[in-house]
Amino acid sequence: MFSIKNILRSSYEFYLSKFIILIGITAVVYFLSVLFEYVVNSIFSVSPILGIIIGVAVAVIGMVFEIGYLKYLLKLVSGMHSSVEDLLKYSYLIWRYFLGWLAYGFVVVVGLALLVVPGVYLSIRFMFVPILIVDKELTIKEAFKKSTTLTKGVKWKLLGLALILGLIMLPTNAIFSNSEYVLQGAFVVLVSPFVMLSYIKVYRFLLGLE
Repeated sequence: MFSIKNILRSSYEFYLSKFIILIGITAVVYFLSVLFEYVVNSIFSVSPILGIIIGVAVAVIGMVFEIGYLKYLLKLVSGMHSSVEDLLKYSYLIWRYFLGWLAYGFVVVVGLALLVVPGVYLSIRFMFVPILIVDKELTIKEAFKKSTTLTKGVKWKLLGLALILGLIMLPTNAIFSNSEYVLQGAFVVLVSPFVMLSYIKVYRFLLGLE
């Protein structure tokens, strides 16, 4: 059984040990996302139709970077060699990753529509679906099954961890939502790697790798 305190401590220690690398790769991803958003907004103001087309293309590229960033962190935590090239190497997973997120979101929304409790339960039960698709390259069905197995008996602790990490990220929306990109970006770049590492650490612990 894992301890929330131990997961957070382990994540923090790893975060400090790889601080420069983590901040660097996160800054690259954040800068590119801001740049893409600026380009899309600029084009949309001139031509809405072209802006929508470019926006879809940028969303696809953004998801590729999201997969690559997650893969980069997974490799870094496991002690494998990680490089900036990882941000683009796993584009072949994009449809599986997208549909996995879509299925996960649909299940959670249905649960929340029925009652709040089922929605929360399902969100925790299947929380590792996206990471399993990227890490193990499982099918969507296999990822849902494996996530069910990993979270069995530890859902309350996972919920507690999720709430703590959510509170850590809360200032991004509560304080910096109307701030300049530089201020908001600084917070995201500094804090989001720790949050991601915490999820990866608990995921690896439940797999028996930590």
